Amino acid sequence: MAPYTAIEAREIGVRDKWKCQDCGARFQDGYLLDASHDDDVHQLQYIDPATYHDIKNGKMRCLFCHIKQHARMNDWKSVNKTANRVWKNGIAHRLIYEKEPELLEKHRLELTQLLTNLGGEGKVHIVMK
Repeated sequence: MAPYTAIEAREIGVRDKWKCQDCGARFQDGYLLDASHDDDVHQLQYIDPATYHDIKNGKMRCLFCHIKQHARMNDWKSVNKTANRVWKNGIAHRLIYEKEPELLEKHRLELTQLLTNLGGEGKVHIVMK
């Protein structure tokens, strides 16, 4: 199934006050957020597309919490996709990195540590461009 559309993601963001529902990271503080499906929705073998895209079945997560969610579900394909996006762009808005360039390297180190702690060695392959 496809991720939430931009319109659905915006509705979830507004409802969740643009804050990660797992750790509290806020968009207004510069953190990038994803509209993520609830764990139980991912676990279903079949789900009606209308139900899958119902915003009641989603919540905002920062990119690190989104990675943790997919790792809990053993969904390493999604972990790999999000981890590569984080490696390339970071977890914060680009303007933050323009002011503090060293912060991107710090976030990359945190990503590497997170993936190791989650057991992602050999399962996640970062493309370092």
